[in-house]
Amino acid sequence: MNYNALLISMVIGVVIPLIVDLVTKRFTSGPVKSLTLLFLSLLTGALTELFNVLNAGGTWSDWDWQSALFLVLTTLISSVTSFFGLLKPLGASGANGAVQTALPGGVGKVTPPPLNPGEAPAEGPAV
Repeated sequence: MNYNALLISMVIGVVIPLIVDLVTKRFTSGPVKSLTLLFLSLLTGALTELFNVLNAGGTWSDWDWQSALFLVLTTLISSVTSFFGLLKPLGASGANGAVQTALPGGVGKVTPPPLNPGEAPAEGPAV
């Protein structure tokens, strides 16, 4: 495996939580956001290994699934740690992060869930 591929995988892993915020809505459930992050990590690891092989002068048959799996895990770990250790504490990512509040597009729920399950949201004063 090439160290450049590993570095590229780690750098893209830091950016993936922001991409997840771009493609999901603010109140999308956690499992949907986690699956989106997992899918993007799989895609990044596999494509990084493929581009690494093609840059070295190889062909499609030289693609190594073990290196791709290692790059997928590297991307996933760097994505999760950058989200919880850097981007969420800085307020850049997460449901109340800068990306989610500034760009409301994407897939998922539009309205927030009720505060207490089974209860309707409180209504404002009668006018």
